[in-house]
This record gives sequence, C-alpha cells and structure tokens, in this order.
Amino acid sequence: MAGKLVEVTDNTFDAVVKENKVLLVDFWAPWCGPCRRLNPILEELSGEMAGKVSFVKLNTDENVNTATRFGIMSIPTMPSAPTPRRTSSQASAAICSRGAAPHSSRSHLSRNVAF
Repeated sequence: MAGKLVEVTDNTFDAVVKENKVLLVDFWAPWCGPCRRLNPILEELSGEMAGKVSFVKLNTDENVNTATRFGIMSIPTMPSAPTPRRTSSQASAAICSRGAAPHSSRSHLSRNVAF
C-alpha cells in the first residue's frame, strides 16, 4: 500500500489500519476545494515516504460512520498515528488546516509526520 494514495471506506478502514504500521488518513470530500488542491501533494508525498507511511483517503460524504467515529468536524483533516483512534486531542492531530497554501501544507506535512 505504501507509495500510493488509496481510497478506503467504512467497510475497509479497520482492516487497512491493522495492516499498516503508520497511516495518514486524508478525510476529504469531492466538493472541498482545499481537499482537491492537497491531493497531488499527498500523492507525491506517498511516493517519497513509501515504506515509512501509508497514505489513504476517506470520502466523508460517503463514509459517515468512520468520519463520525473520529470526530471529524471539518475537512481536510489528516490525523497521523501508528494506530489512528479518536482521542480528546483529535484537533491537535490535524496536520493541515483549511485554506493553507499547498506549498506550506506540503512543508508542514513533511516536518510533522512522525515515523
């Protein structure tokens, strides 16, 4: 799975978490402009970080159960953790905020994804 951005669903999410040591989940929606701008950056980073981090994306419009389980209130949101789970500090795990410029998002992501 490393080296590409893979779509997951409510039905596949838990299995994907179990099979990956470090996972970055992009919670997104097709209508979200910042989400669409961020996608090429995530695709590039998934190649650069292949073998270290697995990148997946979950459409929050089509997969409400997982988004709700993680307390996703705005998109794009990308928590990264060895095993993603909902915590009281979910907001602090978001490594990209709406409206961030693509170059600054890429730089911030590269600096803040821990292995």
